Amino acid sequence: MKRVFGLVLVAVLGMSGCAEGQTLPVYPGPVVAGGVEVDAPVANQIFQRQTLKEGVVHVAGKVTDTGADAVVITVSSMDKAPRDLGIAPVTAAIGDGGKFEKDVTVPAGAWYEIGVRASSHGVKKEEGAAVAPIGMGEVFVTGGQSNSTNFGEVKTKSETGMVMVFDGKGWSPAADPLPGVDGKGGGPWCVFGDLMAERYHVPIGIVPVGKGSTSVRQWLPKGDVVEIEPSRTYGLKKNAEGKWVNEGTLYDRMVERMKQLGPHGFRAMLWHQGESDAHQAEGHTLPGKDYRVMLERVITESRKEVGWNVPWFVATASWGSPQTPDDPDTRAAQAAVVSDGVAMAGPDTDKLVGEFRQKNGTGVHFSEKGLHAHGGLWVEVVGKWIDGPRRRGVSETPE
Repeated sequence: MKRVFGLVLVAVLGMSGCAEGQTLPVYPGPVVAGGVEVDAPVANQIFQRQTLKEGVVHVAGKVTDTGADAVVITVSSMDKAPRDLGIAPVTAAIGDGGKFEKDVTVPAGAWYEIGVRASSHGVKKEEGAAVAPIGMGEVFVTGGQSNSTNFGEVKTKSETGMVMVFDGKGWSPAADPLPGVDGKGGGPWCVFGDLMAERYHVPIGIVPVGKGSTSVRQWLPKGDVVEIEPSRTYGLKKNAEGKWVNEGTLYDRMVERMKQLGPHGFRAMLWHQGESDAHQAEGHTLPGKDYRVMLERVITESRKEVGWNVPWFVATASWGSPQTPDDPDTRAAQAAVVSDGVAMAGPDTDKLVGEFRQKNGTGVHFSEKGLHAHGGLWVEVVGKWIDGPRRRGVSETPE
């Protein structure tokens, strides 16, 4: 299953696919060739499959060839060359300004080259633009504090080559530290992605939005007042009355990433946060009842903004050190969000102590063994959900 991605610039349609283990071409976007400019999709992009068998790739751009009246879109497999996918070419009309867009249905599980040729009166040009690789599989947004991002003791990377990461600007092969978020170490998501790819035989997309050392108070929408000051005040400012008010920095970034992926453009949000609300210095610990209300607000308001009922998984996370172990109040708050039907239960990461934590078990972040265990726990939870009752409009059962 291993794929190796190289940095080969090719913008002319007509390449054959690559055999197993060969370097796949990577195209920067937008791609311009043959009188066609392709703005979407972009290289390395992973699309969320809508059923276990297939999904939709949105193709958009414009034509600079004034003699063209349409474009012809083709989908070619890049897994093993050549392979007939049984996907007939799709024609899209050209609108004002030479713009075109079309949704193309493709099978899940493969890497594709999307080709676009200008056409005039049914006759295609010999050359056109192409974008690859494009994957159809599973996409996940990941958020929370440091253990949801790049603060682990070692760096990891995708060993299968089946995992890509989106930083808000573009997609790239997954390797720590993941782009678009802070931290210089490792996280669980490359491991998670590889295990998910091996389990479902599809490409995996990771969209990180986490921020180290953040309280749930710092994830609230802009304008929300925070009565109890967190230990750190990133994203907060005091108003005229001297109260802390959220600037919406983290919330807005999270919502923006979700909107960029589009409605139902990812499978779920994987949330790991809580350590910066439990066991804080005097006057900074957030009571569980407040944590529960704030997290529900983050979830429900973000769903309203993106326009669909995003599935959320909430990890049980409150462990800080051997001296400040798992906190019953924070754990109960996270459990309440689940029991009330607001979110689904993520893994209980408070159980990962000792050798699973950095600095010989004394640090809050995960060791190399902990990162692998953390990623594996997420696979168990998410995999059970995907394989269980179809709660996302997916009717088929995986083989």
